[in-house]
Amino acid sequence: MASQLSRGLLVLALLLAGTAAFAQAPEREAEREAMVAAVQFQARIAAPETGEERLDTAVLQAMRRVPRHAFLPDALQPAAYMDTPLPVLPGATVSQPYIVALMLHLAGLESEQDALVVGVGAGYLTALLAEMNLSVRAMEYEPEIAAYAQAVFDELDYGAIELREGDGYYGWPERQRRFEAIIVRLAIPDIPPMLTAQLAPGGRLVAPVGQPDGQQWLTVVERDGEGRLHSRRVLEVRFTPLPGGIRL
Repeated sequence: MASQLSRGLLVLALLLAGTAAFAQAPEREAEREAMVAAVQFQARIAAPETGEERLDTAVLQAMRRVPRHAFLPDALQPAAYMDTPLPVLPGATVSQPYIVALMLHLAGLESEQDALVVGVGAGYLTALLAEMNLSVRAMEYEPEIAAYAQAVFDELDYGAIELREGDGYYGWPERQRRFEAIIVRLAIPDIPPMLTAQLAPGGRLVAPVGQPDGQQWLTVVERDGEGRLHSRRVLEVRFTPLPGGIRL
């Protein structure tokens, strides 16, 4: 009970700190522009490995508009627009901007498509999808992390995001649902068929795939018009594992 109370107090403190910092901080457009420039530079550097030198303009425009600092507690505000991952809660991070941009680029997004995020984390990537005018659903296993992300979505008026608690490894609870984009934010040992079953024809799933103590690859799985799945590795990465129950 004491442990649960301590965790609850920590979450509340971080929520209040993050909200206050957002309310008092300037808009910081110049910092976001510098962050986008750093992302574009990193994309050019990594292009020989990824094959992706120019990232989707719509993704970069969304990054110019979404305040990354709003997803961070007060202590991390000065680092908000560095091209680096930042911790928020135990098990929750705001991912490196370049990796976020690359994942969204690889998903091949278009306005008004349906997207699923597995492992919402602090919520930054999910908010970018909403900013790009996609219909967004998100699954988060940890209640404290889900509460943190939901509070930021509410503060930024991303009320259209549908966030649920649960194990996203198995997809969205309504099994008949199909998504043009599925983005898994944490590492999974393999691509679960329960998840690819919810991928629409022409849709793409982007996920870090590999063992926690071994190699992980940012991987794209695409379903063609005839229902066949095609996958490719893009970039070696390092993510913490997706939490959840027994993996079937």
